[in-house]
Amino acid sequence: MMPSGEIESFRDLRTVNPRGQRTHARDRLLDETDFNPETGEREPAYWPQLADSESQGLYGYRLVTVCNFLTNPDAMNSTRQALEAILSDLQPGAIVLVIGGVGRHYPAVHAELDDLAH
Repeated sequence: MMPSGEIESFRDLRTVNPRGQRTHARDRLLDETDFNPETGEREPAYWPQLADSESQGLYGYRLVTVCNFLTNPDAMNSTRQALEAILSDLQPGAIVLVIGGVGRHYPAVHAELDDLAH
């Protein structure tokens, strides 16, 4: 698992879903078992409260940088679901830095991204 202070980079934005990733991490923790030599049985390595605590610190982004792919309406449409998941999960004080061009399709793409952010 990744400590919450680590930097993570994704090649495909469409795979990013912070809430879903935390849920998946929690489920993995709940599936872990350890052998208890006193009982001779495998027992849960994490109780639900600890799994909750461990997983909630993951994928909580404070700085999101989006660049080099939001170039036209088709790109915006193909990433909309992931962008909504990311933007809706951000906490107060988070920053989204969008690096892109100007002209052509960019004003419409940036306006649509701005609408999603609101």
